[in-house]
Amino acid sequence: MLSILKLKDYRNLWLAQIVSELGDGITSLLIIYLASTLSDDPLVYSFVLMVRYLPSVLFGTLAGPIVDRFSKKYIMIAADLYRSLIVLAIILCQTSLPLIIFLTFLLGLGTVFFEPARSATIPRIIHKESIPEAVGLSQSTMMAMSIIAPSLGGILLLTKHYTSMLLFDSLTFFLSALILLTVHIPNDVTNQVNEENKQSYLNSLKEGLRILTTNTLLLGLFWLLIAGLLFVSMLNTNIYPLLLDEFKVGELHFGTLQTVVGAAGLLGSFFVTFFMRKVKARNLIIYTFLFIGLMCLLVSPVASLHESFPLIPIYAWFVCIGFTNTFINVPVNSLLLQTLPEKMVGRITGVMVSVINVSTLAGLYFGGLLAGKIGSVGAIIMAGGGFLIFAIIFPQTKYYKALRLSNPDSEKRDIQGQEMQIQEATK
Repeated sequence: MLSILKLKDYRNLWLAQIVSELGDGITSLLIIYLASTLSDDPLVYSFVLMVRYLPSVLFGTLAGPIVDRFSKKYIMIAADLYRSLIVLAIILCQTSLPLIIFLTFLLGLGTVFFEPARSATIPRIIHKESIPEAVGLSQSTMMAMSIIAPSLGGILLLTKHYTSMLLFDSLTFFLSALILLTVHIPNDVTNQVNEENKQSYLNSLKEGLRILTTNTLLLGLFWLLIAGLLFVSMLNTNIYPLLLDEFKVGELHFGTLQTVVGAAGLLGSFFVTFFMRKVKARNLIIYTFLFIGLMCLLVSPVASLHESFPLIPIYAWFVCIGFTNTFINVPVNSLLLQTLPEKMVGRITGVMVSVINVSTLAGLYFGGLLAGKIGSVGAIIMAGGGFLIFAIIFPQTKYYKALRLSNPDSEKRDIQGQEMQIQEATK
């Protein structure tokens, strides 16, 4: 996995990710904590998490063609500088929950452009055979930052130096932009893309939508992500009230438990590439759904054991949940990046991210709504049931059968052929 770091451009892209996610992880923890101090409404956790995804729902589809048409490097740099300024603005509004929520929305708007640009960059700077390793390393890095950031964030929360935490995050976005300046992306704006600029923006957007809705393999990945994010979001939105409201953990354990999830996820990210060599990606995803579903159903026994053995069963449960974090993302993203033609990555991923985040928002909302009706434990059990039902039904569909990716180049040619047919039909 680490061998791809020998490639200078990918290494710098990876370093930018490290710097940015370190600061962002601290700020995310701080925003959730500030929200809990400014409101005792159980739905507040849902709203704070929802607004980070709402920009992708509203603008993700529109961002895709822009990423495909223009320099991915400078789109990422502009997004980092923009997010740096937004974090600075949060400093002035940290006692106002409505303003925090609004600025969190604006912060997510920068991610709408950054993430598709980053995804489109990876196939351009590494060989396609190394894409699973690149995706795995990216996930490992994200998990590593989810270890370091909450640990550091939990300590900083004890100091009450909220402004310093936000200043640090703003600085990390700025440093990330400086590092990205050193990244060389071959054919960042190709002649082919320049030719596409003559085509209307609307037609370019329609092509991406039509290909996504007519290709069975892409639809299979699409439904996996929708289901996964729906139930994961229901789970995630109830983790925080479970810890803070029902289990009454303090600031230190709140940060430490996030670290435990990250540590377990990091361990899982090293194992996922190994399992992908032994188990078909589609099967690995379904097995993961089954495992997470069973873990969710065990939350009641965990809650009962917590009364007799404080914190121990919670930590064990978080380890099990965290370990599987990468066992959905890495296989799905690897299949996606191996299958899509380079010039269409931004467009397709933009559409997918936009629609998929509708599922995320739905999960966050209904997770919060269920928590208000039946409690966090009951809501987590409902999410587990959803995982199990989907894992049983989906393998019976044609979309699951289409996820036999034996020849990525063949699938890539099929998608390119679909694109040409659509272009001819629209002339």
